[in-house]
Amino acid sequence: MNDRHIPQALELVLAGGGHAHVGVLRRLGRRPVPGLRVTVVCDEWQTPYSGMLPGLIAGHYRHETTHIDLRRLARFAGAAMVHAPVIGLDADRRQLQIADRPPLDYDLLSINTGSTPAWRDVPGAAEHAIPVKPVVVLMQRLRELSRRWGGAETAQHIAVVGAGAGGVELALALAYRLRGLPRPPTVTLYNRSKTILSEHNRAVRRRFETVLAARGIRVIAGQAVAAVDADGLTLADGRRMDAEAVFWATDASAPPWLAESALAQDAQGFVRVRTTLQSVSHPQVFAAGDVARLPEPRPKSGVYAVRAGAILAENLPRAARGRRLKHFRAQTNALALISTGDRCAIASRGRFTVAGPWLWRLKDRIDRRFIARHQGTAKTVEPEPAIEPIDGCLPGSPQGGHRDAGSAGALPSARIDRVFERLAGHAGVDRPRLARADTSRPIAFCAPEHRVSACVERLTDLVGDPFVFGEIAVEHALNPVYAAGATPRIATAQAAIPLAAAALMDTTLFQLLAGTADALARAGAVLADGRAWESVELALSLTVLADCDDNQPHSWPMSTAPMGLVVTGPVGTGVVSAGDLRQRAEAAWVTGAIAAMRQSRQEAGRLLYAHGARAVAAISAGGFIEALDRLRQACRATATLGLDDLPCLAGARVLAATGIRTRLEAANRRLYQPTFDGVPGDHPAWPLLFDPQSAGPLLAAVPGTAVRQCVASLQQAGYREARCVGELSPQPQADTADIRWLRVLGSDGGRRVQA
Repeated sequence: MNDRHIPQALELVLAGGGHAHVGVLRRLGRRPVPGLRVTVVCDEWQTPYSGMLPGLIAGHYRHETTHIDLRRLARFAGAAMVHAPVIGLDADRRQLQIADRPPLDYDLLSINTGSTPAWRDVPGAAEHAIPVKPVVVLMQRLRELSRRWGGAETAQHIAVVGAGAGGVELALALAYRLRGLPRPPTVTLYNRSKTILSEHNRAVRRRFETVLAARGIRVIAGQAVAAVDADGLTLADGRRMDAEAVFWATDASAPPWLAESALAQDAQGFVRVRTTLQSVSHPQVFAAGDVARLPEPRPKSGVYAVRAGAILAENLPRAARGRRLKHFRAQTNALALISTGDRCAIASRGRFTVAGPWLWRLKDRIDRRFIARHQGTAKTVEPEPAIEPIDGCLPGSPQGGHRDAGSAGALPSARIDRVFERLAGHAGVDRPRLARADTSRPIAFCAPEHRVSACVERLTDLVGDPFVFGEIAVEHALNPVYAAGATPRIATAQAAIPLAAAALMDTTLFQLLAGTADALARAGAVLADGRAWESVELALSLTVLADCDDNQPHSWPMSTAPMGLVVTGPVGTGVVSAGDLRQRAEAAWVTGAIAAMRQSRQEAGRLLYAHGARAVAAISAGGFIEALDRLRQACRATATLGLDDLPCLAGARVLAATGIRTRLEAANRRLYQPTFDGVPGDHPAWPLLFDPQSAGPLLAAVPGTAVRQCVASLQQAGYREARCVGELSPQPQADTADIRWLRVLGSDGGRRVQA
């Protein structure tokens, strides 16, 4: 991976996770380019390999067999990750626009977002048709249809629009997958052209016409689809065709956001590139795969995208250094192995064709080898020389590499002021997010009409995306505020920014504080001020001032009856983040953990106290066990905990079982593990009691009579994993220093705790 101690000089943004960018990330992981900061922007972290999709649809493969874990590959390459769709590009200002967040600045941009269905001019297609991409949506809809049709008493009809290689493979795969239903649906293939597979030779077309007929798949050619509705489709000649499902596999079209990008494009809106894969109008922009239009056009095929990826992987580092670029020479006729739905395939190249099961086996080996090559983390070879910054020497480092000490390591106030000016533009006028203080004199906040509490929290980056990290850091800092029943008002930020060229540091600081300001605004608070220092890693400290009501929960009389232990969400962020850093966590696990950390617990805190909570603690660095210890001390009680009831993030138990741990987990175990009664140490949730949590859930002691309604209210409010995980038995005369205060129940350790 890239050495974080080497200052970064240039920003490379990879927009999309197509086959070409998969190759780029693998190359960057094997041959790092010190000084080149890489950011991947993608709306799906599991990227499908197109060659295996027919087999996935037919049921020959599982999901994980056909997808590359792009997040794991990005971690291997040392790349930052932005999980969001691209919605625009300002090529002149060098800014990539992303949904629900500020744009990303870049020095070099590579586009490999793929294509979208060509249905914009067909009324109803976007609302009622099922596109081949994204694959996750296609498979979800297909599973729903399979369940619905499993008990159907009448025959169903499927329409597949488009009879190129993708459409023909889709029709045959659908017919094979659904053949086992009591009443298998009929499949009809519709094509604007008079022939199927128009890009292939006559012999290939004849072979597939025979296969389609043998499978009972009807072909209607020479007619375009004029409209789609909930009950079927209408052809250009006015004929009405009923269908319970319409699958769309026509020729690809360019993403609509490219139209306003100022990039040179062809008549269909694809990016015109040179043989170096550079845009003909903006040389700092590269494009490959379906989204690119080569000087000598080639079919939209994954074969060409994979081969272009090898050239792209060489040219991007060369462009960063100003070196001569390589040229992509796309072969005129590529070998295509087209599936027939069953475990058989037909080969097509120029005038050549051959068929047989052995071709499927060959294709299967090739495809599995490709997936395996990009799933692992191969040994890194010697990195290339570091890239020199464009704008001269790095800040605070005349010779290029050493950080300054003391206040000399701080970023100048003028640069921070510019970042806040840009933040004000990002915040807009509809809702205040900033309350910038006068930096010319000492800052003092006071609110004499309220009781004021202060909270200070620090977090280091754990997601690889400064904007999302800022949001998570806010939720981490506000959790103790919500646990105290207070209302956040003002926050100040102290950021540690990795040493880089001045423009890159300012960009990182802006993204970080933009996420911070947005999350604070959602909580009803404002970002009042900020400071920043050079560092080797991204970190953020927040000081939060909050209003405390006179009627504080901790002033309520303690209950003498048993109380339920209510947790507002799953634990496991520590082990999942550790697995992510070690490239051992699946993308879906990391995505779930990030979503949990970004979720505000403000409403959860309100609901807990509305149901009479006697004590609430934020589960943080000390883990679940520390929060439980605080509650039992506050309530002078002993606790019973049911490990089977403890909600855990997806993948957390799996990673813990494989030995993934954080350093703080071991410290928590030594510090907080008492002499338990009935310890099920081999229970899969046992390590997660000590797992440090970033922006973790809240844990509360709720009167037993209100537990059921409290949990139901939390789940209805969006905290779907809220659970009762145990109970506290108050013992007012007990010695709170006694460490024998917890009984743990596992699968076979006694009764389960009931809400």
